[in-house]
Amino acid sequence: MFMNLMGWVALGLIAGFLANVVIFRRGEDRQLDVLLGVAGAIVGGLSYKLFGTAVVTAFSVRNLLPAVIGAVAVLIVWHAVKGSISRA
Repeated sequence: MFMNLMGWVALGLIAGFLANVVIFRRGEDRQLDVLLGVAGAIVGGLSYKLFGTAVVTAFSVRNLLPAVIGAVAVLIVWHAVKGSISRA
């Protein structure tokens, strides 16, 4: 259980960094976004489980996709609430 949680934290840190690069392309405000990526990885993993896909239990490249998707979703919501995403 503890190692599973630590795997999600590590995966979330990577996913948060990747989500920051995907959304902003400049890497600004990276520290908060990486930490929000951990929450996004958990959201992505839980949604992965809710839609009937196999439970993500290990740190692997295959598990990075739902983590990055969750991190991007969390970052979009966070920055939309904070008003820092520029509207094009």
